[in-house]
Amino acid sequence: MTTLELEKIYLTAGKNEILKDVNLYIDDKDFFVLLGPSGCGKTSTLRVISGLMRQVSGKVLMDGEDISDRPPSKRNISMVFQDYALYPHMTVFENIAFPLRIAHREMQYIRDKVKEISKFLAIDHLVAKKPHQISGGERQRVAIARALVKDPKLLLMDEPLSNLDAKLRDAVRFELKRIHMETGVTTVYVTHDQLEAMTLGNRIAIFRSGTIEQVGHPMEIFNSPVNTFVASFVGNPSMNILESEEAKRALEAETHTYAGIRPRAMFVRKPKDSANIISIEVKVLMKNLLGNEVLVQSEMGNELVYFYVHINDSSLVNEGKTTTLYADRRRIYLFDKDGKQEGRVLSEEPLLEPEQ
Repeated sequence: MTTLELEKIYLTAGKNEILKDVNLYIDDKDFFVLLGPSGCGKTSTLRVISGLMRQVSGKVLMDGEDISDRPPSKRNISMVFQDYALYPHMTVFENIAFPLRIAHREMQYIRDKVKEISKFLAIDHLVAKKPHQISGGERQRVAIARALVKDPKLLLMDEPLSNLDAKLRDAVRFELKRIHMETGVTTVYVTHDQLEAMTLGNRIAIFRSGTIEQVGHPMEIFNSPVNTFVASFVGNPSMNILESEEAKRALEAETHTYAGIRPRAMFVRKPKDSANIISIEVKVLMKNLLGNEVLVQSEMGNELVYFYVHINDSSLVNEGKTTTLYADRRRIYLFDKDGKQEGRVLSEEPLLEPEQ
């Protein structure tokens, strides 16, 4: 069992506040994702957990025990870095074995353990090669093998997929889920990619400027963002956040400062159940083909509005022309002047996909 708790973590660098009163609880066997834009404090949080950085105040507790004063080598934590940090002069075997050599384990134990973990990660055929002789995806697996070989209580991963191409990232995401399911090691994963966060995380913490905006399960955060920052950060493309009087009037949100609606919550065909449906007029600016879908950029009240249509319906929207969209009142979010969510136009949970 491994739980992790951060209690009022405060961290500075000179006069700059890096982390401000960060509180987190990560459960046993959790795959917990720290998500946010660059420079928001995600990696610094990981380094505080590992002991590579020391907080000004606050506590790091593992299984309820304060480990804030322990050096990194005494925390039984492994870390996978963004650039993998493999030793170029060592073979794959030597790289994986390195933590065990440092721990002065017997050679036979080291051989058996490296064989076991390299087979588990399907890199046992690479053990005699050096990092420059293998691919980026294989180097990433070696880095994970090195992290897992000493059976850590906690695994930290700092944007480990950022150096891989898009196709390989998709494949490795599945691999990371498999590794976590089979090992059960409590994992804290840092990324700025909301797709990675949504597909990998059991729970997610959204960071902004050294503070945590929201913690929750992926769909909880997607469906119930606490403010405009979270609403616009989670989702691709992000939620349309609108403040013009024309847009708010069209969305029946004129009593609030901002109205929000996601691109996939607007349709060119009126749903059969139209009891909660409103119509919206937008001017189509541009269409972008994305396989079976078309992402449409439009305008309403001098603000950009994005929505999707199926490829078969793309002829219903024409660049430079006005078109009618349909939206469910239950999918229109309301925000106050500070960006805090204040519910929806109609406070009922909508069906995931309306029948059209």
